[in-house]
Amino acid sequence: MSTTAVTWLMNKLIFDTTKMCYISTFTLNSEWHMLCSFSNRIPNEKDYIEIHRTFPSKINSFSGKLEQKSTSSPNGKIIWQQEFSLHFELGCKSKKIILENNKITEHSPLIGYVTISDDSGKSTLEDNDESDIQLKSLNELANDLTRLLDPKYTSLADVHLRCGSDIIPAHKSILSVRSPVFLDMFSSTNAETQTNEVIITDIDVPVFRILLAYIYTGKIENLTVPLAGDLLFAADKYKLTGLKITCFKYLKINISMENALEILTFGDLHEPDLKVFAMEFICQNCEEFAALETMEMWKILKKEKSSLAIEVLTSLVKTKRK
Repeated sequence: MSTTAVTWLMNKLIFDTTKMCYISTFTLNSEWHMLCSFSNRIPNEKDYIEIHRTFPSKINSFSGKLEQKSTSSPNGKIIWQQEFSLHFELGCKSKKIILENNKITEHSPLIGYVTISDDSGKSTLEDNDESDIQLKSLNELANDLTRLLDPKYTSLADVHLRCGSDIIPAHKSILSVRSPVFLDMFSSTNAETQTNEVIITDIDVPVFRILLAYIYTGKIENLTVPLAGDLLFAADKYKLTGLKITCFKYLKINISMENALEILTFGDLHEPDLKVFAMEFICQNCEEFAALETMEMWKILKKEKSSLAIEVLTSLVKTKRK
């Protein structure tokens, strides 16, 4: 199984006279290629991404996530985002991912990741059917548990989480099973146990609600780099290893020179491996120090984390000497 980060520039379009639409291509490797069709130039047609493989002699799974962000928005607002999972049987050369809306634009890149695995060892269709059934069952379970956070089910709650001005009914058993911090909290005779109320003081309400959804369902959606950084802090606090790994992988896939310093600070605070990864990325992609000086994040780093800024400079000098 291999995972490849995707940064797909849309600035080189070709007009397909057969399909009467513009297309853009992206090569993952010598076997796998992706083609994006701008069908939204044709009324009532949806955009799609077509996956092609050169050697259809294997059974493969092709999954991942792609999104497109606005270049005009200062925070990089997500235009659209879609996850996908495709199964390539023997002899199958191509498949389509139909996009759920027509907002794709050639003015900003598609970014995300693709995971390709060789499923040739799964010799029967029943194996794949069983896997689909299990996935559907897990999704149903996650959806059912999400309902426990619905105000309609307040009567089933046995603890209240006070975050900012919000009071969120929750369930000690679920919180305790998922987080050892909550388990210790509810197992001892402290104020939280006696009052059945937990006060959250260092996590913003939107971030805490996303954290809570992950605790109940194991799912995390609509991640951004700043949100992943906030969730890294929250995952550290409540010892949620799975969430920490998810945020770590997301930040690695979505790192760029525009956000590398920000990701470096997340790693410095919460994840040493992420710090090393971001430092190496900066050293490999920063051509000269002058490029750093123009970044607002570099000014903040020098002012608020001068020791980390010195580490960056030292690493850059060592890299250039090599």
